[in-house]
Amino acid sequence: MWVYVGAMVEMTEDVQNPARTKVVAAFLFQLAIALVAFSFPQRQMPLDYHGVLWVSLPLSMLWLGFMVVLAPSLRWRTLWTLLGFPMALYWPVWRLFHRIPACYWQHNCI
Repeated sequence: MWVYVGAMVEMTEDVQNPARTKVVAAFLFQLAIALVAFSFPQRQMPLDYHGVLWVSLPLSMLWLGFMVVLAPSLRWRTLWTLLGFPMALYWPVWRLFHRIPACYWQHNCI
C-alpha cells in the first residue's frame, strides 16, 4: 500500500485482512483433514479396512461438522473449502456401495 507523506511516497507494510486470514486457515485445515481421510486407507494393499472404519469415517464426519460450523460465518467464501469435498467423502460413499469383507472380521486379510 502506498502512503503519501509530504513530497515523498513510501511503501508501507500491507495490513492483512483478518477475514482473508480466516478463510485461508479454514481452507488449509479442512484440506488437511480431507487429505488424511482420503489417503490413510490406501497406505497399504490390499485396502486397509481398519483405516476406512476407524480413521477415514471419523475424519469425514469431522470434516462435515467443520463445514457445517464454518458455512454460516464464511458465507459464499465457503465454496473454496469445498475443494476437499471429493477427498473427504470418498470413503463414506465407497462404504455405502461396498461391504467390508469377512476376512477383516476374522483378522486374516492378506
